[in-house]
Amino acid sequence: MRADARTMVPFCVFCVFLSLQAAVSAVWTVENYPNPQKDLQSCGRNGTRSWICDPNGFLPDSEQNIVEGLLKKIALAKESYSKSPCPSEKIPGFQVAVAIMNETVLDPNIDSKAAATKFAKDLLNKWGVGHSECNDGVLVAMMIENRKIAIATGAGARHLHTRKIIAEMKPYLRTNQYEAAIKRGVYDIGDDLSTKTHNAKFIDFIIPGAFMALVAACMCGSCVRSRRGTNAKEKIEMLKQAEQAVRSGTYEAVSCPICFDRFENPPGNHRDDTSSTSSSDNGHQENLDEWGPLLFKHKNDELNETEHQRLKEKRKLPVTLQCGHSFCEPCLLDWLDHNDTCPICRQSIPNMSDSSSYPNTYSTSQQQWTASTWDPEMQFRLNRLGYLYPSYMTPGMIDMWYMDYRLGRNFEYQNHPDFKALTAAQESNLADFGSSGAAGDFGGGTADGGGGSAGEW
Repeated sequence: MRADARTMVPFCVFCVFLSLQAAVSAVWTVENYPNPQKDLQSCGRNGTRSWICDPNGFLPDSEQNIVEGLLKKIALAKESYSKSPCPSEKIPGFQVAVAIMNETVLDPNIDSKAAATKFAKDLLNKWGVGHSECNDGVLVAMMIENRKIAIATGAGARHLHTRKIIAEMKPYLRTNQYEAAIKRGVYDIGDDLSTKTHNAKFIDFIIPGAFMALVAACMCGSCVRSRRGTNAKEKIEMLKQAEQAVRSGTYEAVSCPICFDRFENPPGNHRDDTSSTSSSDNGHQENLDEWGPLLFKHKNDELNETEHQRLKEKRKLPVTLQCGHSFCEPCLLDWLDHNDTCPICRQSIPNMSDSSSYPNTYSTSQQQWTASTWDPEMQFRLNRLGYLYPSYMTPGMIDMWYMDYRLGRNFEYQNHPDFKALTAAQESNLADFGSSGAAGDFGGGTADGGGGSAGEW
């Protein structure tokens, strides 16, 4: 008996080794990709039941735990995450699953991004993500060698802005920051699922030490992320990159100064390559040509039904005012409903009631920004960060970072001790929460009646 036990140990180790080798080299299909609720030794979660599967080991254990912690908070509707349309007693929130793989077989008979979306939907069906009563599940599939990212939803989560979330993930994917891409995607999914549209109201307020009045908005849900601070580091890193571009003379607006969402088509660029199963893109200049007249008709209550629907789309396309400052359509529309000035510099927008000036009022700026001319936007963006993420951005941090900018010093936000302590504590808490595995079992949901998008990088 003892001899049999001694021979069985190395045999079992050898079997585990073979299974790991197979996972590393596998080209995955929906049929052979492991299920994190059942194939506990194959999904890279150390035998723990999970809502993440990463059989090729792209994410370190610590990062997997952080992502799992986020998924659990969404599932349990903790903090300000919303309950599902059909909550269960154990899992009151939305069910979100993550699948990461080196390479998968995509349907060769359809467009590659449509095939990636189909793969994500089929995997959601196989795993049963979401409550079966309302199919509120979401699945994110990252396919490294295929260079595809896809998000599928059931009918109960169809309102998720999958296309926009993918656009936010792609900058990280292009630099092989897979863990950062997944975290950003899950953060945004949780926020987007929890966002409730409400009427925009703008107020002015003064930040101590600041010399200009700013917009502090409780705006439409499509523009403002929750104030939990989950995306603070990504937003401030975006601001640092913009500051470096200004100093090098290469700055071009790629995000809205009010909500910090990336533009779908930055000024002067062609549309991005993200595809959606339910929407289509227009070129940037075409959008500007049509949007100006619609806005002024809106202000004068002169819109017909078709024009009214166009404005309701509120897409993240940039609109550049004559002063050179660019904003996304939704934020600028909300602002100009009650104001006739630029939100940053307060320069008047000329001829707001003169329809002959429409094409000139909204045009792509050719302005070359310098550290001096961009100063008001830098201060505006810093103070907006302080408003959006009060748990992360203290007035002292903002004053210090703005002074560094004015004095020409490097914008080293990550060295501020308060910021380091806050971000480290947040991720440590998430990792602890996620280390024990999934919030529970998937609820038997399907992708029926749902949506989805895919993009490539």
